Amino acid sequence: VFERVRIDDIRLSDIEPPLGKTRKSIALLGCFDPVTLRYIGGDKPYELCDGQDRIGNLIPFGFEEVDAVVLPKETTDAEAALIGFLANAARRDNPIDEALKLKRVLTTGIAIGELAALIGVANATLEQRINLLELPASLIEAAKNGVVSASVALAITKLPRAEQIQLENVLKQHG
Repeated sequence: VFERVRIDDIRLSDIEPPLGKTRKSIALLGCFDPVTLRYIGGDKPYELCDGQDRIGNLIPFGFEEVDAVVLPKETTDAEAALIGFLANAARRDNPIDEALKLKRVLTTGIAIGELAALIGVANATLEQRINLLELPASLIEAAKNGVVSASVALAITKLPRAEQIQLENVLKQHG
């Protein structure tokens, strides 16, 4: 169902939206692309499945409502997570946000092999991405901010924990 929904009625994820191209286009033109929500009831009756960047960038400009495609109440947690993940699969998120989204999908009960088959990648690829979340905190932040590339961050996950901590200390000292 297509609806106009108050932003205050939407439960947002804890992933911060980037403040780049989306913010500039919203400042100039507003938001033309609807977000995808799932009706869940309660004090914030909608859960955001797709559109975190758009909503996060609408709020500073004082927008109070957004156009939305609202999924039926019967939509399961797994379906909602998968819809959000697949809607963003083509976009190249930073590796940490991608890992967080993968983890969310997997916590709904979808097996890693099933997800890998759905999106056409190897299980190992998904496991590597999720392993990024096991890095020391400042290395996670560096990967999220592009200071450390995805390929370097993935290589660091294969090192023993002591060496990861040494690299974290070098990063803290030298940037």
